[in-house]
Amino acid sequence: MRGRRPATLKAIEGGLSGTAPLPPDVPKSCRAEWDRVVSDLAARKLLTPAMLGSVAAYVIARWTVGECVKAVQKCEIACNVAPREGRLSR
Repeated sequence: MRGRRPATLKAIEGGLSGTAPLPPDVPKSCRAEWDRVVSDLAARKLLTPAMLGSVAAYVIARWTVGECVKAVQKCEIACNVAPREGRLSR
């Protein structure tokens, strides 16, 4: 990244306080992560309505990674993959 970084983060005027509702496109199982991120940003006065989409994308990405890990682990069991060698056993 070019240029100088700011020495400190500044509170945003008009920032949201409290918790924002979970968007309908975010899985309900992500409620804890959503609340954690939103409350942290709100406490630091960095949360704005425009940021909610980015927070939703982050939470969905974390959920997607978790689902992928579960699928890979399930495949390793079902496909008899040798986990340390990274290839199918014969």
